[in-house]
Amino acid sequence: MIKSLKCSGYLLVILLFSINAFANNKTVRIVGAKGDAAYSAFANIVRNIDKNIQLVDTKGTVSNIELLNKKETEFAIVQNDIAYYSYYGKNGFEKNKSFLALLPLFPEYIQLIVRKDSSIKINE
Repeated sequence: MIKSLKCSGYLLVILLFSINAFANNKTVRIVGAKGDAAYSAFANIVRNIDKNIQLVDTKGTVSNIELLNKKETEFAIVQNDIAYYSYYGKNGFEKNKSFLALLPLFPEYIQLIVRKDSSIKINE
C-alpha cells in the first residue's frame, strides 16, 4: 500500500511538472543536490518523461531554496528540516515564507550516533 502511494505521489509530481511545461511551452527547472540518492532516483524518472523538464544539480537544500527565491527555478527538492528553518526563521536562517510545500517525495531518515571512544557498548 505504501509503495503504491509513493508511486502515485511521484507520478503526480511528474504530471504537475509536465502540465506546467506544456501549458507554458517552456522549460521547467527542478533543482536538487548532486549525488543525493533520492534526488538521483527521482531525476532519472523525470528525465525520461518530459524533455521540457531541466534538472539542475546543486550543492543542496540551502542552494535550492536560494535559487527558488531568486526565481531561477520553478521547483526545488529540499530537506524538511532546512525548509522549516527557512520558513520560520530558525537556526540562523532568515524568515522566508515565499515558498509552499508541494509534496513529500521521500522519507528522511535520521540516526542516533555516538562517539567511538564513548563508554557506550553495543552488543553484536
